[in-house]
Amino acid sequence: MKEISSENHSSILRDSHDSIRFFKWDRLFCELSTMMPTLIKLLLALVRDKSNTKRIILVCFIASILLKKRLGKMALLQRAVSVLLYGNGCTKQVYNCLQPLMVCLSHSGTLRLIDRLSQEHDIKVQEWSDSLRNNLKQHQVDQFGRPSNILLLSEYDDVEESDCINLEMTNNEEDQEDLIDNVVDETNDMRSMAKVIHNLDIDDCVDDILLQEAVPVTNVSSQCHDEVIIEDGSVQNVDQMDNDSEEWHGFKIVGDNLDKNFRRSFQRVDSQTVSQHYFHMYAVKDRVDMSHLSESPSDGAIDIAKLLPLETDHEQMTKEFSILISRFLVQNMKRFENNKKDVVWHIDHKYAAAMKVKSTIVPLGIEFKNENKIDEMSQIMDNLHKYVPTVQVIRKVSLPNGDTFEYNDTNMWKTLFGGDQLTVARARTAAYVRDDHDIASDKLHGLVPVIEDWHARMTFLKVIWKHLYTTRSASDRGTLFQLRNILHRTSVPSDPQDNMNAVEDFLEVVLVGHVIAAAEKVYVEGMTVNEVSEMIVNKFVKLRPNENAKSQDSINAYACELLTLSLIWFNFYDGIKEGDGERIIRIWKYLMVIFRKNGNRNYAKEAAALLISCNFTSSERIATQTITSRFVNTKGRAGCNLPCDLHMEHLNRRLKGIISKMESNVHRSSIERAAKAIGIVDEICRSFGDEMMTHKSDKHKKPSYEKDLNLILDVLREDDVFSVISNRKHKFVTVQQCMLESINNDNVADWIIDNIIPLFI
Repeated sequence: MKEISSENHSSILRDSHDSIRFFKWDRLFCELSTMMPTLIKLLLALVRDKSNTKRIILVCFIASILLKKRLGKMALLQRAVSVLLYGNGCTKQVYNCLQPLMVCLSHSGTLRLIDRLSQEHDIKVQEWSDSLRNNLKQHQVDQFGRPSNILLLSEYDDVEESDCINLEMTNNEEDQEDLIDNVVDETNDMRSMAKVIHNLDIDDCVDDILLQEAVPVTNVSSQCHDEVIIEDGSVQNVDQMDNDSEEWHGFKIVGDNLDKNFRRSFQRVDSQTVSQHYFHMYAVKDRVDMSHLSESPSDGAIDIAKLLPLETDHEQMTKEFSILISRFLVQNMKRFENNKKDVVWHIDHKYAAAMKVKSTIVPLGIEFKNENKIDEMSQIMDNLHKYVPTVQVIRKVSLPNGDTFEYNDTNMWKTLFGGDQLTVARARTAAYVRDDHDIASDKLHGLVPVIEDWHARMTFLKVIWKHLYTTRSASDRGTLFQLRNILHRTSVPSDPQDNMNAVEDFLEVVLVGHVIAAAEKVYVEGMTVNEVSEMIVNKFVKLRPNENAKSQDSINAYACELLTLSLIWFNFYDGIKEGDGERIIRIWKYLMVIFRKNGNRNYAKEAAALLISCNFTSSERIATQTITSRFVNTKGRAGCNLPCDLHMEHLNRRLKGIISKMESNVHRSSIERAAKAIGIVDEICRSFGDEMMTHKSDKHKKPSYEKDLNLILDVLREDDVFSVISNRKHKFVTVQQCMLESINNDNVADWIIDNIIPLFI
């Protein structure tokens, strides 16, 4: 103990900035057992526990208290416990009671520690940005943004020059809208085509000028922009970036609003509850290496048909449904319980190995601004632009008369900015408002808004509830509300947003019940679990448009609709867990047509914009990053991915808990300090939680729903919902045709041309 407490010994137990950042029980035990073997052996002999992990933790705790008593600076464990208490919103009184026992620091000491941890909170993101800026300089990447050509293709026809309509874009916005309307009028039939030429956004005086060269910026005063020499053409084409010798440092920024009500202890007429609206952010590093991908903008050819669910999409979805159904069958049917080895538990995909890696997440703090106000959203994006790798240049253009015209320009490394539908819409509007500014950073062109998945999943649940759930259907057997009542699931609300966990837990057991009921209907002696799964999908799942498929049995149609929509929801959920971005983008095709059919116009538009960006208008790198960076993995194991916006909600919840316990100490500096340190606080809280869990697993252990499942099966079997019996119907819920069967692809294509394509031209 004397040696480890010596000032000359560099122990991790000392008051070190890095030690607390990387606190782990195994590192602490290794240090103690190496430096104090006799004491540790004695404590291990005294402490008896079935769990070696808990035994080691208790030994470390006792030894750390003794070290803290001998030398005050040997307080790694006490600092970690203080962060744990801070992260879980403990009051000042808790610190005052535990600090004399050497369990934690004092309350003021904890605040000083959090203040230290919040310093240089974004240093990693700045390093990533610097690395990407070097790529930008070395490889001369052109960052004009939107593609130079937008080409609408028909579903079947090939493109011919005579079938194209060329539009000369003007600088007058109203003229542009008139021209777009003219194109839309001439493209009512999906098989017609339009070709819209969008000129590069340069100064008005150089409309017909060929860009020839660029020279480095000289005497430019900027704290974050570097000088570069760029050889420029009208459009740069850089197919590859040779960066194999360096680690890839691409990243994405995610943000969401944080709304907090501050209630007065003593309310008066002039002193009421105050509602504050902040904006919380973090950055997540790419887990997929994209150094070899092209930065060149796409040619912009948009095939409308490929935005809709194709036959290949239907086939792939049915394969995935079969796999999911086979899992339910081996887990819940005795005749298949010995076939678990035949079931695929993790659907493989191109980036499966990368998605097992734990994500590197860096908190970016909080902005005291409201995203619902466009001017404040513009300021938020202005502040985020400090992380956008940028290179400033002076370009030279040759005029037809031989003169040379120079103007300042900026090359930017496009950075994804993720959020829910509202955040993405506000970000896009803020960029549109700033579009007439001269400087690229002022135009907010460095951030590319991209919609995330968790809020979309919640919106999809709302669609299911609106379509199939009504509180009037308590007497309609087999409906969601009737099943909710017989299971006494009182926590399941009429609006899924009010209790998302309860809704998803309820829908899962209802889905499993319908799968088993369908399996009992199609099973023939000798069939394998995979054959039964495929039979269920082929017979009862309705994915393909079929306007004439109106059922005479409304109860059977309801069961098939519930099975179809629930499988789409569960496939979405499973794809997120596996980090399967390509599967998620495919599901967005179905979500787009479903949202449009159900009247969720904003989410339908964002779905279409996402599909166009991924498939047609973005560079190869941006498209791949949009697909692969939709998830974070906080565990470092397969099947443990979360949507980026859900992780944002988790951070918001922890930050709100911390703010709630600040009591009279709530002010901007304390909130900002907590937001900057939230990453380390959350990591330490997770570390304690993972180590202290009684049962370790890759996921939360749920109680069995076997009894619930049997009650559901009793109803479904008695009503024989998967048999077609003419003229059956529910009293308050009527389904004659499944939603996806009623989709008219021509109408959806016209809607895309009318409402979505103008956003890209």
